[in-house]
Amino acid sequence: AGSPGTDAGDITVAAPVSWSSNSVLTLQAYHSIAVNANLTVAGGGGLVLTTNNGGTGGTLTFAQGASATFQSNANQASQSLTINGQAYTLIRSMADLDGIDGVAAVSGGTITNQSAAGGVSGRYALAGDLDASGTTYTDALVGISNTNSFSGTFEGLGHTITDLTIAKSGDYAGLFGRLSASGAVRDIGLVGGGVSGGSYVGGLVGYNLGGSVVQSTATGSVSGGSFVGGLVGTNVGGGLVQSFATGTVSGGGNVGGLVGSNNGGSIR
Repeated sequence: AGSPGTDAGDITVAAPVSWSSNSVLTLQAYHSIAVNANLTVAGGGGLVLTTNNGGTGGTLTFAQGASATFQSNANQASQSLTINGQAYTLIRSMADLDGIDGVAAVSGGTITNQSAAGGVSGRYALAGDLDASGTTYTDALVGISNTNSFSGTFEGLGHTITDLTIAKSGDYAGLFGRLSASGAVRDIGLVGGGVSGGSYVGGLVGYNLGGSVVQSTATGSVSGGSFVGGLVGTNVGGGLVQSFATGTVSGGGNVGGLVGSNNGGSIR
């Protein structure tokens, strides 16, 4: 129901909700869904989120500190997430994340747990917070080049990745090296860590070619040669919405605290 400051038809999660059964919680809003308190799937159940009654216009938002979590347990194989009629693959580890594009992002590494239900064009969501400390990646984890861009949807569900460290000798460095026009990254926070590379270096996305970055944050340091940004290295025709970066950024040219270079893109 609507409340002061919201539109009629909005759903607001104002208090934590957790369930350990195999039941599916469905939130279907006539307009938008605001997750302002934690949702937790503690058993083998699922979560269905539908905005704008399945149409367009409504939004799904997560307040800072609020998330939707799928706890790992004996029944996790049956856990499910559906957003606006689309099923999402749950990412539970850094190995799952690295496996999306099928290319190991750590020197000498191999992909042993490929999560790729759809590869770089699939839909993925973080099941919970991830800790990336202890590993130095030598490449972007997803979408490493112009022939391997991420064109799917990555939904962070309000979760964070802590202490991600990427040291790449070449271009397109970031959690997502390159995002294509149909690609979307949203509701994720990178806490600490650092990203370095050649050109097109960003804490979250190195090169955004028409994709969208929504309600996402980065607090780590970023450095590179050119086109270096705290959140996105270069934004060509893409959209950045309600996002921020706070880390130290350095480079040789086209350097920005949020975006190194914005060419025909929008920042709101």
